[in-house]
Amino acid sequence: WMTPEMGLLIGALLGDGCITKPDRATMKCASLTQRKLYLSAAEKIEQRTSEPLTQKGIAFLFGRDFKNYRERKRRAPLLWALGELGLVGQTAFTKMLPDWTRLLPKSVALQILRGLLLTDGHFDKNGGLHFSSRSKSLRDWAAFIAHRFGCPGSSWEHSILGKPNYKWSAYREFVSSLISMMGSFPEKQNFEQVRQISRKNQRKYCRLNNR
Repeated sequence: WMTPEMGLLIGALLGDGCITKPDRATMKCASLTQRKLYLSAAEKIEQRTSEPLTQKGIAFLFGRDFKNYRERKRRAPLLWALGELGLVGQTAFTKMLPDWTRLLPKSVALQILRGLLLTDGHFDKNGGLHFSSRSKSLRDWAAFIAHRFGCPGSSWEHSILGKPNYKWSAYREFVSSLISMMGSFPEKQNFEQVRQISRKNQRKYCRLNNR
């Protein structure tokens, strides 16, 4: 039941969405182009959407609440999936994906990662790729999936306003190949700076999550 389109939306909601209520999930969009990307994915999985009047153009609402399990799965598949994954009610500090999702097919796992990077990731001027999250579990998930598909990196944590923040940075020589497997990152700052770095500079040994 987990499709690439579903994965993209779940990743984006985990990164910059509100999933605390069982009957709705809302998300702010960084740009109209990204919003179109998410709406297209929602349409493909037949998930209803609407647009909050107070945040027109940068946020949208997924589906509606259906008490009947089968109707919820059929008419609000994204909301149903969030429930199946145990994500409903999670906050920025508690968001986490089940361990079994680390073994999802390549097409699905990479789209979840893409959604996370579209929202909580950024590219630097030298073509580097970075991800940050208030959730250590979510940071570790992203680091594992990137490494699984050939892009190792380093992880660390620091404090923002007295609360922990967890970061991961990809080794630059692997960023281009990872991005080519995921797809475009519309209107993401410095995305065009990503380039293939010579394999001569490739590290001989790479660690996963600093281990």
